Amino acid sequence: MMGKIDAKKALIWLIAVNIAFSCLYLLIVHILESESYTLTRWFDLDKEGTIPAWFSGAQLLLIAMLSYLYSNSIHTNRSLKTFYRITTAVFIFLSADEAAGIHEGIGAFFRKITDFSFFPGHQGYWIILYPIILLIVFLLYKNALIAFLEEETGRKAMITGAGLFIAGGVFIEAAGYFMHITSYTGVETLTTANIIEITLEESFEMLGESVMIYAMLIKLRDAQGTPV
Repeated sequence: MMGKIDAKKALIWLIAVNIAFSCLYLLIVHILESESYTLTRWFDLDKEGTIPAWFSGAQLLLIAMLSYLYSNSIHTNRSLKTFYRITTAVFIFLSADEAAGIHEGIGAFFRKITDFSFFPGHQGYWIILYPIILLIVFLLYKNALIAFLEEETGRKAMITGAGLFIAGGVFIEAAGYFMHITSYTGVETLTTANIIEITLEESFEMLGESVMIYAMLIKLRDAQGTPV
């Protein structure tokens, strides 16, 4: 069934949706400064519970589903199968995080027990915690990571997508913590630099997700022996 899906066309459509969300955010929220609370709430890239947040969470869940399907097609390389089972679990969690704001809850918890933070406004605790957990997992399953790095089909696309996702969700967001602290000061006015940072952050995240979906579709296509 997956073989019938054109991976390249899927990627083009997903990128088009990503661009549309970024344009709608800039147009409705900042250029037109719409007075409609509903419209601004729907397309605000800097808020939880919006249409772009739903789309991002759906993409993350789709990566998890495709990873699981692909892992089931692997019969001889146990380490590679393990890698994609881990990938499935990671992206299920990231999808839930996108929908429920788990990382925000982690921040709230740490702000109650400590005044220390690497970032202004006692933010970004998850940026330290998540990589540590992921590092521990891959140290425990290093053969699984090696098996993925030795894989040829879709590897470059998967790494590119993950790189874009991390660049937006970690590095650009971390930079944003030093640019504004609106969540904790109550100040809602954003500078042009803040708006650019938010747009790049969310765009890189969603684009990275789309590229990883493309990578998984290629893997499934080849696993099924279906031509492009």
